[in-house]
Amino acid sequence: MKTFKLFFVTLVCFSIAEVCAEQVYVIDKIKIGLHQEPSNQSPIIKLVPSGSELTVIERDNDLIHVEEAEGVRGWINTQNVQSKRPGNIEIEKLTTENEKLQGEIALLKQNNNQSVSNADLEQELKTERLKVGQLQVELTNIKSNTGDFESSEKLIADIDQLKNANQQLVEQLESSGMKVNDSQNNVQTKNDSSFTAFIIIFILGSAAGAFIIDYLNRRRHGGFRI
Repeated sequence: MKTFKLFFVTLVCFSIAEVCAEQVYVIDKIKIGLHQEPSNQSPIIKLVPSGSELTVIERDNDLIHVEEAEGVRGWINTQNVQSKRPGNIEIEKLTTENEKLQGEIALLKQNNNQSVSNADLEQELKTERLKVGQLQVELTNIKSNTGDFESSEKLIADIDQLKNANQQLVEQLESSGMKVNDSQNNVQTKNDSSFTAFIIIFILGSAAGAFIIDYLNRRRHGGFRI
């Protein structure tokens, strides 16, 4: 039982030591050798460049048993390491992080500007659609009330102009990566040429009818208009 408790305590202490392991860094502008044994005269098993992070396993006077990032272990002299990263390595790290942040900021600004631009285009498109809808109502009223030919001609021209402006807005939105339903942007004028012909025939028919009625009245009253 005592053996089990001792083993458990040892295991916990070892785990804590692993979590709280000391970190040291190779000093600036040199490469140091990891020695196989705790002696400066023992064979070097690997050269470690400046700024490398090393995990301390144990210390023996002026020598430290360390493990580098790839798992290779060896002994080094304490004079060749320090507790903080060398200045040039820290500068390179901060510079890289700064460049990354600058890129992210630029991307965010671009996305924000694009969103604002798309919102403006959508609003303008909605305004044009309202105008087209109003003109369609006016055109329907003219068709039902058989208004004058010149007014309907102008109205048709206005609708054509708004159709062109509407199409340009749709193209701008699609070029910015947004999709617009074409069916919402097509203005149906129900065959403008047929409507124009109808108006002309109506005007000519009205004029002819008025002339015939006037002629019959004068004939009935001896050539005089009553």
